[in-house]
Amino acid sequence: MLSALSFGQDNQSDGLVQQSIFNPIGQQFGGQEIFRFQPGVVTQLNNGNDFGFSNSRWFSLGELNTGSQTVLGLRFQLPRRAAIFGYQNVEEGDPRIQWFDANSTDEPDNFEFRFADDFESTESDLVATFTAAQDVVISPNPVTNPFSSINRLSVNGSNREFGTFSTSKLNDGVGYAIVGYASSNGANVGVFGRNQNNSSSQFEYAIYGVSGNLGSNNYYAGFFEGDVNVLGTLSANQLNVGSDKKLKEDLKESDNALNRLSQLKSYTFNFKDHDHLNLPSNLQHGFIAQEIEKVYPEFVQKATYSKLDENNELIGTGSYKTVNYIGLISELTAAVNELNEKVEDLKASKTTLVYSSQFTEEELVKIKANGYQLDQNIPNPFSGATSIQYSLPENGPQASIMIFDLSGKLIQSYKLKERNGQLRVNQSELGESGMYLYSLFAGGKEIMTKRMLVK
Repeated sequence: MLSALSFGQDNQSDGLVQQSIFNPIGQQFGGQEIFRFQPGVVTQLNNGNDFGFSNSRWFSLGELNTGSQTVLGLRFQLPRRAAIFGYQNVEEGDPRIQWFDANSTDEPDNFEFRFADDFESTESDLVATFTAAQDVVISPNPVTNPFSSINRLSVNGSNREFGTFSTSKLNDGVGYAIVGYASSNGANVGVFGRNQNNSSSQFEYAIYGVSGNLGSNNYYAGFFEGDVNVLGTLSANQLNVGSDKKLKEDLKESDNALNRLSQLKSYTFNFKDHDHLNLPSNLQHGFIAQEIEKVYPEFVQKATYSKLDENNELIGTGSYKTVNYIGLISELTAAVNELNEKVEDLKASKTTLVYSSQFTEEELVKIKANGYQLDQNIPNPFSGATSIQYSLPENGPQASIMIFDLSGKLIQSYKLKERNGQLRVNQSELGESGMYLYSLFAGGKEIMTKRMLVK
């Protein structure tokens, strides 16, 4: 344990030492004032021949008139290095802590804030570092727990506490209030925010942004350039997606959308409990990414997430597949347009639907004898083979059943030899699975059309 240090030296003064204190005012602090310096500078030349900046070691305390300004404060001078505390000019205000280093061959020395281990120890812990490059490092040790109080920069105000507070007020150019940068080969996070899930809180936001001018094209509460991954629920009053033509190339209209969408299945489901993903707990509606990927591989991407333990330490990463639901909207629009075209074609063919419940058996026999009938294929959907029941009028023109894909391409054509019969269609005659249209033609005209689905 170190004992208190003591030393002696020759004291010097530029003038006599007064025995009593009276000028310009009498003794202060209830009579406890026993020594007072006159205006000027109190100095100690520790090493060297003068109070220079290159080779001497000294300190000064007090007021110094340099001719152009009056300096008031404390200065510690080492050869080609200095630390200053006080006022650079008492006329302008704004006290400062200032340091200078012209001794280093590469990077100037830093300015450090430290906390000592105890009163007698010369050891201390580094709390913060200021660099000549205008960087401020809080808690320079590796951050193992971002929620620990030793790793926080807090600004307290009335009814508010800011973990980190920063502003940007440039009138010209671009200013960034907070910049987070992640690099290297590990799992890195530029900006990390997390609420503590306190049930008694009015609200908790891990990251909160407010735009000062809602509705303006140039003001955003948050701006992300690149992919954004949301593990929980994304709520928005309005969602705009960049779709300007000037951002796009190789434009092609969607085709065969109805056939492709018919291969998808929609589900209701609940998310599983997950240790590392904050998933919604209510009933969900949607698709399976792996099924979407078979039909629309461009709509599926992989998202990666971090696995943290109870101390927020990284223990690994995981991944899951995501679906571009916005992209499906354009395909749904294309499918609706295809259906509208089919409806208009049916209207143009002047096909009449006859409901058997509206007629007697005798009347139905006459209708079948003088009209066309095309039943729904059975089974439908099908794999392997299916059958289509049909009926043609007596003495009618040559008829056939033609099968098309949803783009209108003719796949198969079957001439009908019997007035009442059944057509068998094999899956191998059609090709890939999906939706097809089959039409009854007579005398070169389309009579009626129905749909079939191949598994």
